[in-house]
Amino acid sequence: MLYGYGCSFTNEHFESSYPDVDPYPKWPELVSKELNLEYMNFGLCGISNDEIRDTFLDTTTTVKPKIAMFLFTQWERVKILPTSYTRIKLGKNCYDSGMCDNCKKLGFYKCWLSKLFHENNNKNMDKLRYYQAINNFRVYYEIQEFCKHNNIKFIMVQGLRAINLEFEYSKKLFRNCPYIDLLDTNKMWGFPFAFNLGGQDVYREMKKEEIIYGHPNKLGQEKIAKIFIELYKKNYKE
Repeated sequence: MLYGYGCSFTNEHFESSYPDVDPYPKWPELVSKELNLEYMNFGLCGISNDEIRDTFLDTTTTVKPKIAMFLFTQWERVKILPTSYTRIKLGKNCYDSGMCDNCKKLGFYKCWLSKLFHENNNKNMDKLRYYQAINNFRVYYEIQEFCKHNNIKFIMVQGLRAINLEFEYSKKLFRNCPYIDLLDTNKMWGFPFAFNLGGQDVYREMKKEEIIYGHPNKLGQEKIAKIFIELYKKNYKE
């Protein structure tokens, strides 16, 4: 079994918000076909990286998948409780990137640090951005260690908006963050996840014909699947 995690770039029902878009397979389905495995897609629109971690932990408490793959979202997103898996269990899986009335009634709320950053582009925000970047690396490390402890094969890919800090803070991040040197970067695409240090994200690699409504279309999903498949086969000889 393959479990796939991510934001709206992964969500099976993303196109349901757009009547003019026909359904198309998302990368977990495409990867599972190539690897001849069953799959489950836990992608949720608007999800943050710490929510991706929490959803992964919540969905592996009893049954552990053979493979777990993660398409990480933009680094500024922050989770406010309750967890996204609770949303799945309650049948409140939002398909748009905003917050619907149902979610608001249930007490869900998104804190978009990206908006805060963009509206307060000054030195007072630098420390907040710095610590949020550290939090992202903590997420990567926690997922990695859980997978290793439970013999789960894993691949991580930066899907949307790699870390964007002032150069001095980027250098400080890589000097001081305790998790970076502990990461198995062979299983990570886009590392070091910081633009000005050579990091990448899938979205920046996409061509115009691979995008619809700001998201990967059928061709875009095929590109993402290819990245996962190539990295998996490079790391796991079967």
